[in-house]
Amino acid sequence: MNQVIVVGNMGQDPKRRETVSGNVVVSLSVAINRNYKDKNGEYQQATDWVNVEAWNDLANSIYEDLHKGDAVIVWL
Repeated sequence: MNQVIVVGNMGQDPKRRETVSGNVVVSLSVAINRNYKDKNGEYQQATDWVNVEAWNDLANSIYEDLHKGDAVIVWL
């Protein structure tokens, strides 16, 4: 089994929608900052983005409690 743990900050407020069957879906983007040394030996900073979706009860909690800039941990 593979596991992914994403630690970062919310890039924007979560977006909420409902499916035709009534399920709640929330989409969010998580920014992950990383530092690395380039080929010249200088430190650089880059940001990677991870898109995440949550459904139903978890989606409602995320939509009510999290906002742009909040620190989050997503365990997949």
